[in-house]
Amino acid sequence: MTTDTILPGTTALSPSRLLWQRLGVGVVQSVLLYALHRAKVDTVWFDDRSGLYMALLPIMCLVPLQWVSALGTLSWRQWLSGLSLCSIAVAGLGAFAAWRQLEASPVEAFGIVPALFIVQAMMLAGSREGRVFASYPGYFGIAWKLVMQLVLSLAFLVVLWSILLSGGMLFRLLHISRIMDWLRMPGFYIPVCCLGLVVALHVTDVREGLTHGIRQLVLTLLSWLLPVAGGIVSAFLVTTLFTGLQPLWETGYASPMLLGTAALLVLMINAVYQDGESGKPPAVLQWGMRGASLLLLPLVAVAAYSQGVRVGEYGWTPDRVLAAAATLLAGCYALGYSWAVFDTPRRLANTNVVAAYLTVALSLGLLTPLADPARISVNSQLARLENHAVTRDEFDFDFLLRSGRYGQQGLERIARNAGKVFPEKAVHEAQSWLEVGRGKRRTWPEATPSRADIRKVLTLLGQGELPPRFIEKDWRLEQVPPCIKDASERCEAVLLADAGQARQLVLFTESMSPTLYGEQADGNWRFDGYLFIPSACREQVKQALAARHFQSIEPLHRDLAVDGQRITMDPPPGRAQFSCKESRKN
Repeated sequence: MTTDTILPGTTALSPSRLLWQRLGVGVVQSVLLYALHRAKVDTVWFDDRSGLYMALLPIMCLVPLQWVSALGTLSWRQWLSGLSLCSIAVAGLGAFAAWRQLEASPVEAFGIVPALFIVQAMMLAGSREGRVFASYPGYFGIAWKLVMQLVLSLAFLVVLWSILLSGGMLFRLLHISRIMDWLRMPGFYIPVCCLGLVVALHVTDVREGLTHGIRQLVLTLLSWLLPVAGGIVSAFLVTTLFTGLQPLWETGYASPMLLGTAALLVLMINAVYQDGESGKPPAVLQWGMRGASLLLLPLVAVAAYSQGVRVGEYGWTPDRVLAAAATLLAGCYALGYSWAVFDTPRRLANTNVVAAYLTVALSLGLLTPLADPARISVNSQLARLENHAVTRDEFDFDFLLRSGRYGQQGLERIARNAGKVFPEKAVHEAQSWLEVGRGKRRTWPEATPSRADIRKVLTLLGQGELPPRFIEKDWRLEQVPPCIKDASERCEAVLLADAGQARQLVLFTESMSPTLYGEQADGNWRFDGYLFIPSACREQVKQALAARHFQSIEPLHRDLAVDGQRITMDPPPGRAQFSCKESRKN
């Protein structure tokens, strides 16, 4: 029979009393989240365009969970002082997010999660050891305990809802649908999620041996994947010496892939090293850890070079600011781990602590005016327009309109043109976009024939010329490849001729699924669909299309018209896949 013991640094609370306190926090969280939901639905405090909802949501989701996790570990003085400061900080960041007047996505709204997690782990580790700065094993143990608690709690929540939904479906078989109606009600699923998560966090906290055992198993399994990952990355880097970096630039997503690979290597390196005091791992893992540490430098260097080239040519955008922050953090790991290879493995621990502080600083910087991606991007694009690095026709006014308060200020700055630094045409268009943002216009500013500059960013493969009506069409409110809206993007297209309908088609080849646009009977153009081609065959298909080695054929299955409505017939999986091998035979 297992017994619950009080760990060093924890408060002397019985598990049952601790559970009731945590349930109390869960009840308060449920009430606050339900009130927030009702306020959004009834538009009491804000409308859908306000950033206040996405500012308050992370406060009510994250702060109570942070308080629940700290109960029983921190003393009451530490609990109230430390967590109150964190709560005030989150509330301040939420207020700033609302002030930006930017429709933040959930990813942006919950960007404070890494910083909160690190601060929580440091507070709990310091409390256990009775000092402000804990030892690295203390940080490591608490951080992984929190990770395993969260994973197990979310798994518990998934199983709980699986049971509830299964019960609702069983009663529906008896023509009793009230159960399923209850499950869909915010007044039911909000408290169930909050209280279920609290109970799971409590159980995994008082049964710490459970999370410790699972942690060791997970880290052991991950550690043996390090030699495999290191071998693959080594082969990739050696191959780039022969192919060059151009294939990477052509993908359009080289930096995220390289940084993601670096993050996986960091995770598996730490799976081998762990807290640095668990004994030496096998020799093959030690050598794998050293080799992977050295591989981080070239990966991060190529990612940084790619981002530098894009920023130098097209300026900053929010995505590039976030990528730069991720690259800076990855560079910290790469330099620190490389240093550890030539000095002592203990430098890995020092690097992890420094990277943790850097993560907190970056998170706070990105969520405050100091390094707000929207502010940096707007200023960068305005500077490009002011310095004539981009013309009025290439400038993305829609981006300013979507950039909240900073974009609004940017449009006003162009419209005023106090220093006579912006082109006169840009001033008039900025005034039109301001009217759109203020609701005085229901339509977007008219596109002008100067959009023919699209030829600068679009490469037409093979013979032919883009139809004038395709170029002159205003694509800003429609689905279209990025290069049509953003002058910083590049793309390739092939001009096709649909013999069956005597109309022109334009196929954009620079995407995972090439997109097709067709001319309609009235002369307008619209999106027609995708071509599903395996990535390995994409270059071959592109060359064949450019050489005019294609013909229009009947579809495998004709569509059906049922009661006057068209039903599309899709081929079975695998039947319509393109085969590179068969194409070569032809």
